Amino acid sequence: MSQQEMKVIPDHIIKKVIFALIITLVGTTGVMFFMGTFSKPTLEFKVTDPYRLAYISHTGPYNNIDGLIEELRVKMDEANVEVIDAAVLFLDDASEVKLEDQQSKVGFIIPVNVRVPDEFEIMDIPSSKKLVGTFNGGALMGSYRTYPAMQEWAASKGKRLSLPALEIYHGKSSVEYHMAIVD
Repeated sequence: MSQQEMKVIPDHIIKKVIFALIITLVGTTGVMFFMGTFSKPTLEFKVTDPYRLAYISHTGPYNNIDGLIEELRVKMDEANVEVIDAAVLFLDDASEVKLEDQQSKVGFIIPVNVRVPDEFEIMDIPSSKKLVGTFNGGALMGSYRTYPAMQEWAASKGKRLSLPALEIYHGKSSVEYHMAIVD
């Protein structure tokens, strides 16, 4: 074969490669939509409902909580406890507290007259005026989008956010972020 001769790629190979690229692009775009990559949070300053939280105290990195929620869900299911939504009360500012020292209360919003397994504690969170951000998408992307939007909203009003932060997970595709506002 001379230097000027080129191998021609058969049409069926080219078609398969193009098809694979299209499937990859569509799949990746679908995953990005599911995660909320293209979503923006909605913010509302409102009086929240009261909540009853069945929880265990957790100390450690906030990014390791998903597995703990699933473990606790199994315990609630085994005890036939009705839960409304998974929720976490974050007590520390993750940018100021070492990962291993971050404290949270991890559990579930439950109806008022429900008994829970002994390892769970109960906390009643009263109705109060809070800034509530809602994000349709994954919790990780939601945190990256919603907390900065909440901080920007508070700053535009000459106020600031106050911990603790309550996150309520409505299934796998919607998260509410609740924080108090102070002067």
